Amino acid sequence: MLRVSPPASWLDVSILIKTVANHRETERRELERQMGEQKISFQLVTGNGDEPPRENFRRLLLAAIAACRPWFAHVEDDAYLSPRFGDDAMKRLHENIADVWTFYSSRIEDLKPEHAARGWRRVTGGAFANSQCVMIPTIYARQMLDALPSWEIEHLRDESAVDYFIGWFVRKNKLTLCASIPSLVQHRQLPSLLRHRKRYGRISRTFAKAFGAVPGEESETAEAMQKASCR
Repeated sequence: MLRVSPPASWLDVSILIKTVANHRETERRELERQMGEQKISFQLVTGNGDEPPRENFRRLLLAAIAACRPWFAHVEDDAYLSPRFGDDAMKRLHENIADVWTFYSSRIEDLKPEHAARGWRRVTGGAFANSQCVMIPTIYARQMLDALPSWEIEHLRDESAVDYFIGWFVRKNKLTLCASIPSLVQHRQLPSLLRHRKRYGRISRTFAKAFGAVPGEESETAEAMQKASCR
């Protein structure tokens, strides 16, 4: 596939925050505050709690197409940004070594010195794309939208469709996917809307090591780091 040029600035990226009406309002407002402080414009894409996550993802893809910017970002509403997210994420995009970037990863493998030294890790094989904050060239948005119906037929029982669909699309089209090291976004430890068990494994250790804990989540972060050190 065609390698897309990196964005000249954040004006070339549609930041789309996927949210659910009447859920996580405090956390969403904090994310909006962080975006504002870093002078990054964004758009909310709002669904409702009675529909599968992929329905709001469909809206997000349509919003990306309508915005007509070269890149778009899929951002979950329980994301927490690093203090220099705007500058550091743009630097990664300008390295242009990947077709798709994820700025959140919870894998312990990310802690390896070689990944930290170069600032990224190639995501390969069966790994899915962590969708907490993933940036994708907009030329793929229409292709993703067209591919989603047939993918859904084969994955009717997969509630976590967004993560796995992005990963499938990347592999199917032989795109290069890289994870930023350290992660520039943290996954808040909130109750899952899909009723998944609360797992400290969702905490990005590289984010915690570089930027500390999300305020109010110090004990969970400490436990996650301790578990990582025991492996």
